[in-house]
Formats: sequence, C-alpha cells, structure tokens
Amino acid sequence: MNLPPELIDQILDDLSDDLESLRAAALVSKAWASWCQAHLFKSVHLTPHTLNGWFKNVPHEVGGPASLTRTLTLEESYFMSWINPQFMYFPLSNLTTFSDVRSLSFIKWDAILFRGASLKPYFGHFGTTLRAVSLRSCGFHPAILFDLLSLLPNVDDLEIERPHTHSKVPDTIPDAPKITPSFRGTLSLADLSAGTLILKAIATLPLHFSTIKINGCLLYELGAYQMLLTSCRDTLVTLHLEESNRGLTLPDVSLASCNELEEVHALFLGFMKLPRSPGTPFSSITSRKLRKISLTFAEDGNPHYQNEPGWDESEWSVWGARPIPWGSWDTVLSHLAHQARGAGGRLTLQLNVRRVGPKPPKLDHLLPRFLGDGGLVDINCN
Repeated sequence: MNLPPELIDQILDDLSDDLESLRAAALVSKAWASWCQAHLFKSVHLTPHTLNGWFKNVPHEVGGPASLTRTLTLEESYFMSWINPQFMYFPLSNLTTFSDVRSLSFIKWDAILFRGASLKPYFGHFGTTLRAVSLRSCGFHPAILFDLLSLLPNVDDLEIERPHTHSKVPDTIPDAPKITPSFRGTLSLADLSAGTLILKAIATLPLHFSTIKINGCLLYELGAYQMLLTSCRDTLVTLHLEESNRGLTLPDVSLASCNELEEVHALFLGFMKLPRSPGTPFSSITSRKLRKISLTFAEDGNPHYQNEPGWDESEWSVWGARPIPWGSWDTVLSHLAHQARGAGGRLTLQLNVRRVGPKPPKLDHLLPRFLGDGGLVDINCN
C-alpha cells in the first residue's frame, strides 16, 4: 500500500522523540531513511566518550548526516582532562561538517581557556547560521567570549551559566571587540558568583537584548548587573529575576531608565521569602508600557517549608510566620497600575503559587489600591 508523502512525514514527525522507532523506520526504504535522518541527527550531543564512535561511524562528506544537525552540544569534562590530557581537545577540524547548526552549547569546557587563537578555523563557519550560544560550567576569559562572539555575528540568544576563570589568566577586561551594535533576543545569566569578570565584560558589549534572565545574584555583582541593564535600557522588553537554590537572591537593581519594559517576572523559592517591600526592581519602574508583573513561588526543597501546617488564606501568610506586608506592595503596584492606565492600558499581577486549601485565596482586601487603579489579578494555583 502506498501512503501519501504528507502522511508519512506526519507519522515520522510524531515519532521524533522515539529514537528506536526512527532507527527501525529508517530501514524501510531510502525515502524513509532520509526523513528519519532529519529527526535522528537534528540534535547531536558529543562527549569524550561518544566522540570516537560518532566520527568513525557517521559519514562526514558534504551534505552528510552532520548537515542535518540544528542543535549541537559539545561536552568536555574537565575532570577527565586532569586524568588524561587527550580529553582536553576535541578534534575540532571535524566540526566543519556541521554546516547548518542553529544552536551551539558548550558544557564543562575548561580547556576553552587555551583555545583563543584557534577558534576561527573551527567555529567561523557557524557565523552565517548560528542563532543561539550556550556556555555552561565553562572556564574562559572575557577575551575568549569576545573572540567567539566576533565570529558569530548573527547570534540572537546568549546563555552563560556558572562560568569560572583560571588563576593564571589576567584579571582584566580586554577592549570590546568590533561588533556591530545590534538588537538581540535573549540573554540568560545564571550563578555568576565565580564569573563576575565575565558579567562586566558582557556589559561593555554593544549588544542590546530585548529579554534578560538573571538567576541569582550576590551583592558585589549589583554594579555589573546595573551597568548591563542600563546598556539595554532602550530595548529591554521582558525581565526575568529568579532566586537561586544556591543561596543567591534577586538583584536589587534600578529599572528607572528601562522605558520599553513591558513585563517583569520574579521567582521566589518559597512564599515566606516574599520581601518585606517590593524593593528597587519594582519600585523604580517608570515604564508606561508595563502591562504584567508575574510573581512565582516555588518549592525550595527545604522540609521546613514543605511541612508547614497550612496557609492562612485570609492573609496569605504561613501560620507561625510574619504576615506578608501586602500594604507596601499595594502602594507600589497601585502606582504602576496608575501609570499603565494613564497610557491607555491595564496592569496585570499574576501570582503562581502552590494551592493548599480547598479553594484559591482572594486578594480583594489585600490590594485595594491596586485594584482601584484598574489593576487585574490572575492567580494560578497548582
């Protein structure tokens, strides 16, 4: 029985997460093999242990399976590099066969510290296609980051998580690279406690992001974060601030100059951790385009919070804890709602919380001024 190509394509699309079924389907015919390969090689994750198998068993001619890869992850354990130096270096010359990669991730690349001069021959060909770069638990100097971004002018999204620098590398920021100032997508920064130098370097770049995500902050990083937000003041539309389970808090930065800001999202690890006052991030907002503030209260894994007997639904506070200061929050939120209404819009406060009681609590009597100024409240309980 002959099936229409569109139907076959839909069937294989539905199997995109089932690798075993895709491998079996690839044996049906040459046509099926080409469809299956598009899914099988769409995302490739290479480690020191899988590297040899990949380069020995997968054809590497132009237009081969590597050309189908859209997401490429290179993981290099720096623990292995201490045991055997050969694990410090991937055979980077083979990366040129990945001709149409859109997202490139580096994980645990401590050896990237020593590769500054050799990046161009191996990563330069990504410059026309690459849209997202992620550096997670990598050791590198700002000069390496500058070199990489200079090679990849079309990158919109940049993620840096838990970076660290080397003791033998100078603790200085080089001159910013010659990157054309441009409007970019999302900048995600997580746990930069050992990478403050990297944070300061990013703030010197002429890159203007529309979305910035910050996961955790230490006090001595506030100046660098402030410089970063100021550099994006004319383009920043969405800001995400999150507490970290590593003990890092929300950055208390001013948003007074971010006049394009439309949404602010904050994540707290536990409802008891709602600040006594909204703090600078909220009280300093002057954008008349602000339409949404989202507050999420997540479990932090601490039994002390998980074993609380329940919530006082009338005041939205945990029994035995200090009452949440909704009065100070109402003052700030009502001011922001008034600004939004003056610009012809309405501000929505979204609360994402864990539901304990039989019905969602109400906030009518806790935020009277905010509601009186046209503010809306959206409560999501799970």
